[in-house]
Amino acid sequence: MSHNLEHQKVHTRMVKEVLKAVARANNHPYQSVFTDFIAGHPSCTVWFWETFHKM
Repeated sequence: MSHNLEHQKVHTRMVKEVLKAVARANNHPYQSVFTDFIAGHPSCTVWFWETFHKM
């Protein structure tokens, strides 16, 4: 496996874990948090980065 592919998998896993934590903390389903994050919803983006920096 190439370094870039490994790196991408690690980042994808990290993002998923952060989004799951955001969903739990805000009592929302993971899929709706994921959809809002992809859509660039401002509050979801703030929650993501706040949670990311705590992990």
